[in-house]
Amino acid sequence: MLTLEEKIDQILHKAIADHVFPSVVVKLEIKDQVLYEKALGNFTYDKNSPEVTIDTVYDIASVTKIIVATGALRLIEVDEIDLQQTIKTYLPTLGDSFVGNCTVYSLLTHTSGVNIALSKCSDKELVNLLSVLSGISAPGSGFDDNVVYANVNSYLLGEIITAVTKQNLSDFLTKEVLGPLNMHSTKFSDETLLKKSVPPTELDEREVVQGIVHDESARKIGRAVGHAGLFSSVQDLNNFLSMWTNEGVFEEKRFLEKKTVHQAVSNKVSGDISVGLGWHLDNSVYLGKCAPVNTFFHPGFTGSLIVGNLEQGIRLSFLSNRTYPKRLDPKLKNQVFQNLMNTISSEV
Repeated sequence: MLTLEEKIDQILHKAIADHVFPSVVVKLEIKDQVLYEKALGNFTYDKNSPEVTIDTVYDIASVTKIIVATGALRLIEVDEIDLQQTIKTYLPTLGDSFVGNCTVYSLLTHTSGVNIALSKCSDKELVNLLSVLSGISAPGSGFDDNVVYANVNSYLLGEIITAVTKQNLSDFLTKEVLGPLNMHSTKFSDETLLKKSVPPTELDEREVVQGIVHDESARKIGRAVGHAGLFSSVQDLNNFLSMWTNEGVFEEKRFLEKKTVHQAVSNKVSGDISVGLGWHLDNSVYLGKCAPVNTFFHPGFTGSLIVGNLEQGIRLSFLSNRTYPKRLDPKLKNQVFQNLMNTISSEV
C-alpha cells in the first residue's frame, strides 16, 4: 500500500518523464501538518541545468491575480474601494463608456463581459481602446452570472488600486500583502530578481524567457500590473494560503476580516462556472472529481496552482515551468492537477 507521499511522487515523476514540465515544486499541508514538500527536476530538460530546490522562485503568471485581488479586498474593508461602485469612479479617463460603467464587483468575479487581447496594446493604446469598447451586454442587464475569465478584469483592478492609493502596484502589494504575510521572495521582475535563479518559461525565436514576465501583455506594458508578473516560492504561497484557510488570520494577527474571507470563497454566480471574489471555486477541470466542496483555487498559465479549503484545512502550492520550451496543450498539466487533487482528496 503506497503512502500519500509515494503516490504524489509517482504522479510528479511521471509528469517530468512525459515532458509535461521539466521541474516542479510542491507543498501540501492539511490542518497545519506538512504532508508533502519536495522539489523535483531541473530548470530545463537538460540534466546539466540547475536542479530546483524547495526555495526556487517561479513565474506564477495568473496566480498574481488573486494576490492583487486580496490587496483590493483590504482596501474594500477600509472603504477606500466600494464593490458596487463603477470603474469610472476610480478611473475617470474611461468616461461614460461600457467599461467605465462596469463595477468593481464585476472585475473580481470576471462578470464584466469585457474581454480583449491585452498583448497588442501599450498603456496609452489600452486606455483609448477601453474607453470606446462595447461589451457583450450592458452592465446590470442579467449578464452578472455569465463568467468570462479575462486578464483585463484584473488589469483594471490593479489600475484602480494604483489610482486609489497613489502608489505603484508593486509598492502597495509589498506593504499591504507581501510584507504582512512574510512573502519575502515574492516580487515583480526587476533588477533585484536574480534572473538566472528562476527556471525559464519559454524558448522563443529571439531569446530564452527567464526571469522576465512570461505574459506578453504584462511584458509589453513594462511595469507592475494586476493580471500577471509576480514571481514566488511555494513557502510564500503557503503563507498566503495559511491566511485564507485560517479565516483571515496569519501568525495570530488579523489580516482580513472573517466575513471578508467567507464572502470571497463563496460562489457569487448561478451559472456553470463557480467564482468568488477573485477565487475560482469547485472546478473539476483543475481539481478533479473528488475535491471537497467549497474548494477555492487559482491557476497560472506557466504551470502554477494554489488550492485551499476552509473546512478541510487543505493548502496546496504547486509551481512548475510547463511552458518550457514550448507551450503544450494545457490539458496535459490539468490532468496532472486532477490526478494530484484526486489523490489528495482520497486522504482527507
